[in-house]
Amino acid sequence: MVNNWLGTGKGCLDLNGKIDIESGSYTCYTDTNTKIMVSRKFSTTDLKGLAFSISYGGSANSYKIYNNSAISGVTMFNGGALKLPAEGGAETYVFPVKGDYVELASILSSDETCKEIEARIPPC
Repeated sequence: MVNNWLGTGKGCLDLNGKIDIESGSYTCYTDTNTKIMVSRKFSTTDLKGLAFSISYGGSANSYKIYNNSAISGVTMFNGGALKLPAEGGAETYVFPVKGDYVELASILSSDETCKEIEARIPPC
């Protein structure tokens, strides 16, 4: 789980608060999937990937997303290869599970994983 990915190095401190989960119609769940919009603020050039733990009813599913990675059932909202948000941008990921809670962590180029945020996900 993301709870175990608590980065303590300088890289995590530099990245703190620069990755966020956006609320609104692009972050919600249905009976068959969960959409999560992630925004990336300012220069976070050390970002290698994102780690998600999506929970519902006591069970959790974990995913790690890197640029051009392929994960069974995980798609971009607008199609295309999986990619990280550009600096100052946002991307919406669609996961093949129902989830009302998410934990998000950043993965740095050093492979250090930094816990970023926990959030409730509303129904669509």
